[in-house]
Amino acid sequence: MIGSSFSLLDLTEAEKERLDTSPWVFTCNSFLSHWESAGFRPTVWCFGDNHKLELVDEATIQLSTIASDILLASRLKYVFLAIEEYEREIREAAASWGIPARFYRRGQP
Repeated sequence: MIGSSFSLLDLTEAEKERLDTSPWVFTCNSFLSHWESAGFRPTVWCFGDNHKLELVDEATIQLSTIASDILLASRLKYVFLAIEEYEREIREAAASWGIPARFYRRGQP
């Protein structure tokens, strides 16, 4: 799993190419809006941090990136969104951008 750490900038061009063509690359949280600087696109993206309302805004930014970036969207196979504290807001954000997401809970139902 790959997050959005600045250490991604240390990847070599060969490593970026390998990640961009690997059948499964799992990223999380704020990665999507930074994929171009990281140099590779994921096949699976998960947003698990929605325990604060401002993080719902961050999820919306990431979802808008998928909706507006054809290169990114063409590689993404799965989108997972945690629905805990702000379930209604997360579901509405995904629907408003037309993103077919899978929703999950990290804790008790």
